[in-house]
Amino acid sequence: MLNSAHYADGEPVWLELSTPGLDRAEHFYAGLFGWSLRRMGPDRGNYGLFTLNGRTVAAVMPAPADEVPPAWTLYFKTPDAAATARSVVQHGGTVTTGATDVMDLGRLAACTDPQGAAFAVWEPGTNKGLELVTDTNAFFWAELESTEPPAAVTFYGRVFGWETTTMHMEGGDYLMPHPAGGTPEDMFAGIAPLGTPAGGRGPYWLPYFNVSDCDATAARALAGGAVADLEPFDIPGVGRMARFADPHGAVFAVMTPNPRG
Repeated sequence: MLNSAHYADGEPVWLELSTPGLDRAEHFYAGLFGWSLRRMGPDRGNYGLFTLNGRTVAAVMPAPADEVPPAWTLYFKTPDAAATARSVVQHGGTVTTGATDVMDLGRLAACTDPQGAAFAVWEPGTNKGLELVTDTNAFFWAELESTEPPAAVTFYGRVFGWETTTMHMEGGDYLMPHPAGGTPEDMFAGIAPLGTPAGGRGPYWLPYFNVSDCDATAARALAGGAVADLEPFDIPGVGRMARFADPHGAVFAVMTPNPRG
């Protein structure tokens, strides 16, 4: 489980929405999760920070849809963005933006894995990561929809040192990574076979947001202009989830987890 007080190397540390419509994204996610948007202004590329109760839960970058498809991008923590970028290439991935300083905030590199799923890495400077995770209406889980889950496990294991636990489920194994040296209690993601999603998407990383009532959240999402990719359904022993494309097409999931027990 993620903990904003201490992100281990290899864990998701930042989450960024690329969207062609900042105003509509602000309105949609405010209505869905109660988020507020803090705009950084033109001198910072009109970048924005979504906050909940004053704490950062995600970021947003305005980008024309014909240049950058609307999407959520996960950033994984690294002690050295340049070295991790080299490792990505060494193990069959692609670096789309080389290691780049972001003022004194940190250093990033944007990548794709060998199957084509986009992700980024973050070497923290003054920005240590999201200030709120796992709580209600915050990011708490990630899932890689991959055409080759075993190959993905190998790639990310070599790049980030992830270790993996396997859950046997109806329809196939669900692979769950945790940081090197951690335990299954430190799991932060799953790796699953890519199904047949709406829009014919290729492999991608899917963020999950923790919600108190999956069905009520789904109703708000649809009322706000989202398109249902998966209607709410139960995952035995896990929780109740749904998956959507937001009004501009960025895909995300919500889940009401079963009580821990």
